Amino acid sequence: VSHEAIAAWLQVGRLQAEKTITPEIDKKKLENNLNKLRELTVLDIKKAIEHIHIILNDCGVVFCMVPHFKSTYINGATFWLENGKKAVIMMSLKGRYSDIFWFSFFHEVGHILLHKKRELFLEDGKTTKYEKQEHEANEFAKDLLIPEKDYQKFIEQDVFTGKSVQEFAKSINIKPSI
Repeated sequence: VSHEAIAAWLQVGRLQAEKTITPEIDKKKLENNLNKLRELTVLDIKKAIEHIHIILNDCGVVFCMVPHFKSTYINGATFWLENGKKAVIMMSLKGRYSDIFWFSFFHEVGHILLHKKRELFLEDGKTTKYEKQEHEANEFAKDLLIPEKDYQKFIEQDVFTGKSVQEFAKSINIKPSI
């Protein structure tokens, strides 16, 4: 991991976010748009990103897509600007897998909804001093993408074929890769 590369990646996102005009963060509005954001998981990622920008901006959250920088190993980050009035979610398409993108995205949303402003959260798969917050954001993303009761019903059937995964994904309106 290159700390310089991470700092550069974050600076690119910060500069993008500072230029983006949004209303003040409205967590209630963000909560009310979670289902709409989840519905985007079935779209092509480029089309989904267009919609994410619009929905999050309306909620007072800046969404920045910043290309992956070598040696950062980061999928996403969350931070705050303007004394906590503007939330920022930065994402890379590291690996370009829809399951990683969507889990990381909703993990970042979880940080905004669950945790204090002015904390910086980097998602690099490593344990941080914010282990409790990371666990909470992971649970938030997991439960939003695949509701626990639906998952348990699927597991109880004890049939794990490509067809059963596709049928399960279709029943909960999500990509099978997720």
